[in-house]
Amino acid sequence: AEIVSTIFFPVFNSLITFLLIIFCDVNNTIAQKFLFFTVAIVFFVIVPMVLMIILKVLKKIRSFDVFERQERIFPMIIMVISYLIGSFILSFFNEVPVFLRALMLCYAVNTFIVLIITFWWKVSIHALAISGPIVALNFFFGNIIIPFYLLIILVGYSRVILKRHTIAQVCVGSFIGVFSTAIQMIFYLKLF
Repeated sequence: AEIVSTIFFPVFNSLITFLLIIFCDVNNTIAQKFLFFTVAIVFFVIVPMVLMIILKVLKKIRSFDVFERQERIFPMIIMVISYLIGSFILSFFNEVPVFLRALMLCYAVNTFIVLIITFWWKVSIHALAISGPIVALNFFFGNIIIPFYLLIILVGYSRVILKRHTIAQVCVGSFIGVFSTAIQMIFYLKLF
């Protein structure tokens, strides 16, 4: 369970998802892909990682898993802001892949939803961070992704076994990841 939880740490999921969506898009040059990937990685991977390291060093959080519900609020606010800034910066570039723009906005909105819930209750961010990207990748690659939905169960199960979350917290995180991402992807793909 610890290995699964570490392998599918939310930041790693983001890295793989952005890598796949950017570099498998056939409509952009290599230079454009590296530019888009740099923006995505800075605002969706590096900023969250650096923030968590700083908060850990300053002893504002006890663990990178951020067990305490109250400890999650500040990092999530910063992450929503970082995601929105990354999305905004990307909007200035020509020929940005539609799926990339949609995914970035999904990250911001889904994190904001979980942030609001976090004021009262703890949701599994691991469950959200595996389910949302899988849905986005399903939209991008099609039905070949369907077997990967089993990862949602695997990651959720690992969080419950490790006693980091209850079954309800994992189910809510997964529900937000799947349904919020699906609804947003449909909307954004029509919008863009």
